[in-house]
Amino acid sequence: MYWNDLNSRLKAEYGCKVYKLALSSGCSCPNRDGTLDTRGCIFCDGAGAFAEAGAIPDQLAAARLRVAAKAGTDAKYIAYFQSFTNTYGDADRLRALYQAAMAPEDVVILSIATRPDCLGPDILGLLEDLNRVKPVWLELGLQTIHPESARYLRRGYDLSVFDRAVKDLKAIGVTVIVHQILGLPGETPEMMAETARYIGQSGADGVKLHLLHVLRNTDLAAEWQAGRVQTLELEEYIKRSGDCAFAERAKSRVYGLIQYFAPFENECGLLEKLEKWVFVEWSRANDPDVVQDVNFPTNMLYARMLQIAGRLYGDSALLEKSQKLQETIRQRSFNGLFFTDNERRTAHGLENPGNITEVCQYYAFFMGTADKRIYPELWQTLVQKFGPHRAADCCPDVAPANAFIGDYLRLELLYLDGQTEKLLQDLKEYFTPMAERTGTLWEHDQPSASCCHGFASHVLYWLAKIYGTEKTQYAGA
Repeated sequence: MYWNDLNSRLKAEYGCKVYKLALSSGCSCPNRDGTLDTRGCIFCDGAGAFAEAGAIPDQLAAARLRVAAKAGTDAKYIAYFQSFTNTYGDADRLRALYQAAMAPEDVVILSIATRPDCLGPDILGLLEDLNRVKPVWLELGLQTIHPESARYLRRGYDLSVFDRAVKDLKAIGVTVIVHQILGLPGETPEMMAETARYIGQSGADGVKLHLLHVLRNTDLAAEWQAGRVQTLELEEYIKRSGDCAFAERAKSRVYGLIQYFAPFENECGLLEKLEKWVFVEWSRANDPDVVQDVNFPTNMLYARMLQIAGRLYGDSALLEKSQKLQETIRQRSFNGLFFTDNERRTAHGLENPGNITEVCQYYAFFMGTADKRIYPELWQTLVQKFGPHRAADCCPDVAPANAFIGDYLRLELLYLDGQTEKLLQDLKEYFTPMAERTGTLWEHDQPSASCCHGFASHVLYWLAKIYGTEKTQYAGA
């Protein structure tokens, strides 16, 4: 029989909910003690998680207290050695720890998280012995089958090692659960699916899916803060994983954000006079007289957020609100040629001063306010006349976009529209000056601020999409 979730499977077998008790074995990791590396995996903070140090009976008591409010008096438990590599050590010492964890009658399963390369003959023999007493689960941290991703994670072992570990564990009758991380940098939905299919065909009994999680004080956190790593947005994660339970857990926060913005909606439903700093782009688009009072790019983003939330939660009211807001923006912002950036509050009501920026046009298409089928002339103007090749006398009333973020919205729109040749042309014109002058990626379209900015590294995404992940160079840059 196949189960979609562990909770249902355990309830069917034990007649009640079974809770995990996180324990510490005090083991290190070959990725930290210098055997393979000293830095650990890129996502590991070296601190461990959930469990407290001490004798196993004391750890069990503390873990029971953490779940006591929801577990009840007749609950059953899994003794879960979670942090680090829990088969990495002396087999006799580990035997004593495991036996102590299994000893209580209400502990029905022993679960051990480890690495596939830390399962020597002595450990396999120990696991086989323990599995005769109570069920033993081995949780293997595979994360991905793709070599480039594994190298990025600093995993430290090849796929063949994982294959051998699964084979050896199944030979002794141990249950095997494999961990996979969704949303690893550079991995497409198909690559994630390939990993999942591989796990499904490996002989493993289950898979534990993790959304890429950025912990403080990790090398991954440094990558994320530098803009070189992007985590999955909620809608994209749900679409890829089917994890509707996660969407439900996030629901209160999503609706809390919507409620936060509600007081700023004016008589037209537009956000007006938002508090604190409203950022659109490092350009004329962010001048005070353009950003406030009603900023249309910000409202385009707001409408898009309402639309996504409506789709996630099947909320027709949010979808209707998003649609109405988009139409309001079209009516009040579009002047027949371009989308204007803002309206100002005067004694006579809202008035449009006629400010127009290039980035506002990109916001409109990117957020779904505009569509090339509805605004074909504007789309052609943007594609053919704007961008890095824009003539000095082209639309002088439209303030130019900048690298952060209008130029990149433009490039993404070209990519999404399938205009590969045009995209390559623009990439060359944007980035060749950077390569020739500094060899780095700039925050602005001129080397006037950060000349080594993580945001601009998104160019590698487009190049990888065009040429493949193994070749990211192109002629002229």
